[in-house]
Amino acid sequence: MEWQNLWIHKMKKKNGGKDEWEAFYPNKSDDYLLIKISPEWVEVISESRGIVGDSITWKPPIVFFNKKGDQ
Repeated sequence: MEWQNLWIHKMKKKNGGKDEWEAFYPNKSDDYLLIKISPEWVEVISESRGIVGDSITWKPPIVFFNKKGDQ
């Protein structure tokens, strides 16, 4: 997978997360990192949803994302 960008944003980390995570990460500032990953594309396989690869080449379907800059 090719990554368009990978960054850690302290403000989002400070305000991020779900309330349900509190038991796992009581000290958010030291116990985890919030990482934003913006791929240009991903390969997808989901047999339960009928998304399968090519039966001859085994090549998976690819989803391309529009490039919108740093968000």
